[in-house]
Amino acid sequence: MTDILRILSDDIDLIKEQLEEFSAYNFAVDLSSRMEKQGLSNSALASRANVSHVTVGKWLTKGAKPQSKERFKELGMALGMDEKELNTFLLANCYPRLYMKNPLDAACRFLLSQSAGKEFVVNVYNEFISIYNYNAFTLHSEPADMYTAELSRNIGSVTSIESLETWMREHSKYFRAYDKSYIPHNELISFILLYIGQQSINDMFITGELPLTVKNLLYPLIAQDEIVIKGLRAKLIIFGLYENMNEYEIDIMLNIVKLQPITEPVEKVDNVLLTALRCAHERYPYFELNNAERVLAGMTDNEMPELHGFFSEQKYRATELVNYYEKDGHKSDIDRLFEEKYTDFADSGIINCVRDIFGLIVEGGLMTEAETAEYMALMQTYRKEEE
Repeated sequence: MTDILRILSDDIDLIKEQLEEFSAYNFAVDLSSRMEKQGLSNSALASRANVSHVTVGKWLTKGAKPQSKERFKELGMALGMDEKELNTFLLANCYPRLYMKNPLDAACRFLLSQSAGKEFVVNVYNEFISIYNYNAFTLHSEPADMYTAELSRNIGSVTSIESLETWMREHSKYFRAYDKSYIPHNELISFILLYIGQQSINDMFITGELPLTVKNLLYPLIAQDEIVIKGLRAKLIIFGLYENMNEYEIDIMLNIVKLQPITEPVEKVDNVLLTALRCAHERYPYFELNNAERVLAGMTDNEMPELHGFFSEQKYRATELVNYYEKDGHKSDIDRLFEEKYTDFADSGIINCVRDIFGLIVEGGLMTEAETAEYMALMQTYRKEEE
């Protein structure tokens, strides 16, 4: 670990500074503040959210949280949030923001437009879900496609609970998400294929090009099978590290799935991850250049024009950085050690660097093993030499 610390000491110092200035999101503090602004006691909030006052007490003092997106939505509605506030609340707690292709979210959005801030809104929401049996909704195995923005405009014609039910029935073929699951969108699949190409995932696994964890993530995505939302954000982030993506490339994936961007960290672990990722790209600009060249080689000018422009700009910027990096006297001894340690293709570059940084951060007492456990476990399974 001594050699690793020598290579990464500047990164660790920067992360330490970042953590000293970073204010992590705290659910209990947020909840207490919102209750105070609304003038709600434990019992009053419990009544609005259809939970016990003991549960509210545990949220405030015992580190407990609601256990699903639905429960967070109900809590947000009970706290008087409008749609924008609720989306922020969901993202801060690692759940996707309201999504018009989710029937439960569509119903929630309509009710918020009509009754946000009303103490009975949660009851109305639950009654609607129960009466029309949306608590047992089944997603189509091959949903039809419609732009989310178009669905949002269409629901503008809904003026009552009865007409909402009609709208739901007419648009059910477009729904791609539910309480705990999601059918991957073509946009996410197309983006991932830019990195892995059109090769068979199974063949790539057999030949050792893909770790088992990558295979298990990609199979249901490419097949557009229904997948579990819980934990998907961390899996996509680690896949991004495995592919040496920068923060903006990872954000493209997270935004498609309506999840908290990596560039807007709300927890200490995300702040450390973001800083470590930025440091790696600053140290070795070939990460960015190689990705841009690889992706552009598999695209045409007319294919995904926005992404083509994004990667063309990234290639230009990275080329400038590489030219500077390769000039005599600009590469330090530490840069050479970093390149030797983390840029061999077999080592998967950035993912090993971030894993080592996490280890040093825990060893130095800046974070606990529990705080880094989810990411560390995923990164460990991506180690090719251990397959």
